[in-house]
Amino acid sequence: MRASEKGVLDSSTLYFHVASPSAKRMFFYPICTGHFYCDKNYEVNRSNFDNYLILFVIHGSGFIEIDGKEYALGQGSIAFIDCHQQHRYYTDQGWEIRWLHFDGPLAREYFSEITNRHAFIFSSDQEMSILKTMERIFEFFNNGKKYIDEAIVSNQINNILTIFLVNSPSPQETANRQSPLKDTLYYISEHIDEPLPVEMLAERIFLSKYHFIRLFKKEVGYTPHQYILMGRINAAMLALKTTSKSIKDISLAYGFTNESSFCTTFRRFVGVTPRTYRLSHSTNENIT
Repeated sequence: MRASEKGVLDSSTLYFHVASPSAKRMFFYPICTGHFYCDKNYEVNRSNFDNYLILFVIHGSGFIEIDGKEYALGQGSIAFIDCHQQHRYYTDQGWEIRWLHFDGPLAREYFSEITNRHAFIFSSDQEMSILKTMERIFEFFNNGKKYIDEAIVSNQINNILTIFLVNSPSPQETANRQSPLKDTLYYISEHIDEPLPVEMLAERIFLSKYHFIRLFKKEVGYTPHQYILMGRINAAMLALKTTSKSIKDISLAYGFTNESSFCTTFRRFVGVTPRTYRLSHSTNENIT
């Protein structure tokens, strides 16, 4: 059936399922499943939905908020959510997602075990297997069959949960993979002598400029501008110590409009002028 929620585009589809009494006793069973294309107005904010949710971000990006904490969801992210508690998820610029609400006699036990071992947001190396399995579950309903084999659907859900359980990274690995800023910090370090507009950095990880700056400050402790500026000063310090380049050339090489601006900024961060720093730290050696 067509979705009618705010922010959900016309090409989106969802299906509901009424599980049989035997499925409720024995199986994992779907409650509803969908394939959504959403614009920036899409938001879900619930206090209780009495089931569990698997949400896969195919394209775009968004955020999930649980226990007052907000987490970024990028392309390929998979969220496993206990919908019995307050939760909110949304996109501020649009995304394509597949999702599955399900329950079952062992659903709570699986959720507790998985989230005790790992985080509730995954970026698994088996993400395509998870996506294909979610597609198969969706197609059981999309094909218009009058009878759904609940045992087979249960097995498909169990396959996803098994991947979560045995193939997910450790909590620290998950945190490192999940942060879209890990790649950004590496990119900045590799391109510190090039223009690094915040808009471009945000677009690289599918975030709006506003949310990129907020997430960056939260995770790194500095604004993107401050971090880039410090990176350029650090690079300039190394150049002053190990090369014979002029101060003017160094200032231009690391993104400063002129030597005067560079000297003012350098002194503010380092406490001395570039010339004084060079005289007291020069090694008279070049680094190759």
